[in-house]
Amino acid sequence: MNDRNKILELINKGINVDSKNKLGATPLMLACQSTNLSIVQLLIQHKANITSTDKVGRNCLHYLCLNKLVNENLLLIARSMDCHPLTRVKDNTGKIPVEYAIMNKLEQLANYILDIDSRVDVKLLYDYNNEVVEKPSNVNRYGFFEVEGEKGELFIVKKYSHKKINQQKERNRKWERMLDKDWDENIPVKLQERVYKGVPDDYRILYWKRILGIEEISQELKEEFKRNTQIYSRSPHDKQLDLDVNRSFQFHYKFHVRYSGGQKELFYVMHAISLHDISFDYVQGISCAPSVLCIFLDKLSAFTGTLKLFTPKYRLKEMFQDFNFIKKCWVVTKKLLNTRHPKIAEKFRQCGIMDQSLPFFMFEWNYLWFIHSLKFELAIRVFDVILLEGFTAMFSVSDTIFHFIEEGILNEKDPNILQQKLKNPFTLLTKPLTTNTFMAHMYKHRIDGSLFASLF
Repeated sequence: MNDRNKILELINKGINVDSKNKLGATPLMLACQSTNLSIVQLLIQHKANITSTDKVGRNCLHYLCLNKLVNENLLLIARSMDCHPLTRVKDNTGKIPVEYAIMNKLEQLANYILDIDSRVDVKLLYDYNNEVVEKPSNVNRYGFFEVEGEKGELFIVKKYSHKKINQQKERNRKWERMLDKDWDENIPVKLQERVYKGVPDDYRILYWKRILGIEEISQELKEEFKRNTQIYSRSPHDKQLDLDVNRSFQFHYKFHVRYSGGQKELFYVMHAISLHDISFDYVQGISCAPSVLCIFLDKLSAFTGTLKLFTPKYRLKEMFQDFNFIKKCWVVTKKLLNTRHPKIAEKFRQCGIMDQSLPFFMFEWNYLWFIHSLKFELAIRVFDVILLEGFTAMFSVSDTIFHFIEEGILNEKDPNILQQKLKNPFTLLTKPLTTNTFMAHMYKHRIDGSLFASLF
């Protein structure tokens, strides 16, 4: 089968190039199985039928994808054939060719085949990969890798004194007692103060489930999530979702392995969301807040939590439907600047920022809930507050940021550089700032969101 000259001799003698063996395999199928590029090209040149199937319903692309080892000829063979009529064919077990490529870790070949059909089956890459990624030793307490030369709080694992440890134990006991109580409709009076002081890492999951109301998930939602994430489930948004997932938390170990762990969980969550809500229109960035849920919660809880983020308290879906909502956020931000930070307002007027319909830094702040514009140690504390108070808490965050970077803003002479730095606002700090100091100021000067209710 691998002797090209012998096969050419047989062809010249008039042998049928589509003759089958007892298993129904043609010479082309066997050539694909052995990744013999020259014979594949020879057979195609002599009009071999590429759509023929064997006794178990497999075509030549199935045979190519069944290879167990990565071979440089795999992609060359696929490109030498017209694969369009082959990609959707299911064998007797119900599998299309790309499934075997994925199962055998033939990533380049799998992606080539997916591209042929505009990646409508990209979910299969997630279906056949692992849900669990082993946690390595070189990550901080939030699961982020240590990056050489990075000195930010994100990568600091604090070493507490005995006094601090005892204080933390006492805080944990208070949180445990508070979370054990039945809140009904009445949120504990002390909750807001304690959230601003910091949710203990050991109680964050329970706090999120309680505040989002997802401690108990209905059987209906459980069945829907299972149905919408089963193999072969497709959404018209999968292609864009796949791109977004790959951009999420690239330095977090759960999102570090392509198509596995946190990437798989986030894809499943947003895929299921898109099938849950027929009016859902996937927009780049909308998975940012749900990706934070996926760091801490299981996929079913993250799915249910994301549905809560679409409710009027959080307005996540509205933020991404069009630019009208975020433009209203900019209107509120300008009001805050004029009343609480007049020097910054004047600086922004001089730089032409106040006259812009929507400065770019607003996307990093309000659009993405500050998740990527702040160090994670602070971003997660801010996230905790937003879950408690709703989307209007973002105005308190903005107000606090402006308070601490005012001097840096006033000192920056170049308007273009200023706008770039505002996307990562703490590049404008002129003095050291701790997370606790930031949160204490934000709590003391928090803004009543009801003041802006009429705008939204």
